[in-house]
Amino acid sequence: MSLIVSFDEIFEQKSGLLATHQTWRRIELGKVCKVINGFPFKSQYFNSTGKGSPIIRIRDLYKGETGTFYNGSVPEEFIVNYGDLLIGMDGIFRCCEWIGGPAGLNQRVCKIVPDDRFLDRKFFLFGINGYLKAIQDATSSVTVGHLSSLDILRIPFPLPPIAEQRRLVAHLEKVFGLVDDCKARQAKVSDLLIRFRQSIISAACSGRLTADWRKDRSLDDELPSGWKLRQLQELFPPGGIFDGPFGSNLKTSDYKTSGVRVIRLENVGRLRFKNERETYISQKKYLTLQRHTVSEGDIIFASFIDEEVRVCVLPRLETAAIAKADCFCLRPKPELVDRRYLTYQLSSQKSYDSLVAEVHGATRPRINTTQLRKLEIAVCPIDEQREIVWRIESLFSLADRIESRYKAVQQQVDRLPHSVLAKAFRGELVSTEAELAEREGRTYESAEQLLQRIRAARTELGVKKRSVQTKRRRKA
Repeated sequence: MSLIVSFDEIFEQKSGLLATHQTWRRIELGKVCKVINGFPFKSQYFNSTGKGSPIIRIRDLYKGETGTFYNGSVPEEFIVNYGDLLIGMDGIFRCCEWIGGPAGLNQRVCKIVPDDRFLDRKFFLFGINGYLKAIQDATSSVTVGHLSSLDILRIPFPLPPIAEQRRLVAHLEKVFGLVDDCKARQAKVSDLLIRFRQSIISAACSGRLTADWRKDRSLDDELPSGWKLRQLQELFPPGGIFDGPFGSNLKTSDYKTSGVRVIRLENVGRLRFKNERETYISQKKYLTLQRHTVSEGDIIFASFIDEEVRVCVLPRLETAAIAKADCFCLRPKPELVDRRYLTYQLSSQKSYDSLVAEVHGATRPRINTTQLRKLEIAVCPIDEQREIVWRIESLFSLADRIESRYKAVQQQVDRLPHSVLAKAFRGELVSTEAELAEREGRTYESAEQLLQRIRAARTELGVKKRSVQTKRRRKA
């Protein structure tokens, strides 16, 4: 491990997750924990077919399952069981609880076993990752970080009285259970907003959204009065639907870091232009592809149909732009259809179902311009189209405000575990054992006394080991 500061300096900080209460003590983990390093299983005997014994590698720690199996015997001392604590020793240093079945422990992963007489296992798990992160942050970024078991055993871990450790664990589990419940409810909000927007589009594209706006509010079995199903090609002038350059006309080697913008598949989302990925071609190359130019207000339609229709209105860009072959540009007749209205119609579930039917069975479902031209959409009078667009965007704006508030709350909830842990390890989350014992009028084992008990146990263990060694020498 290559540290940018000394090991002792890392833990000079006594704030955040490295804090302790004044009544606590610290102890090197090697005095209250046992570390078992993984076994160097030979990779030539690994397989992914499920034959042999499952093997835990670093990449498996957070998944709780492994797809690696070993054709050979696994020594019993290297078998990991559900609930064991494991630490990845390369890359990101993090301790986690194994939630999978029995498996062999591979090298560069270690198992750590706290002595529950002195250090509560769950208290250790709640606290250790703050210390591992401190080591991670102090590790040189030039190479991949490597952690040794000796470094783990040197960590000066906080040591409250054992009764206080257990009360902290009970309180933390209760709080984190509430946080998990909150996150589960928040996940439902996101799903509800998605369905809300989808229902708005569905109502708009069927005429239900503007039923109160029309003088004739009746709805027949298919469409309202004044609405008509029309093929897309009826709404466009000649050349109003075109795609980008194919094949050798535009190659990856033509791409530059600046110049004329190329609109690609990854830029097209559902009703949203994604500006994160920027690709350019030179002005000279653009002159040969000028007929594929797209402009602000054009409808950009992604030719690949996967889980949804991806279509959006192109915003103002800082440079000229062309569409790539996998993106279609749509310029309808403005007197027949509002571009935003058409975009919403194209993104509807009905349009998606119709397009998917056209490419049924394809490995990579792709629509061509001929299929797109024949797509039927519901068209209403132009003034109603504009009313529909206004109503959709008003309701979407409401959904956006709800989503913005939801995300702000989500960020607060995401920060909560860290702040709760910091408070817990400052000794502020529950009453200290000293405070509780004073209120209840009883005696208690202090952290200092616990430390003395640990020293006595280690001394006794050393005496027993020397006695065994002496007996062995005498027999020899």
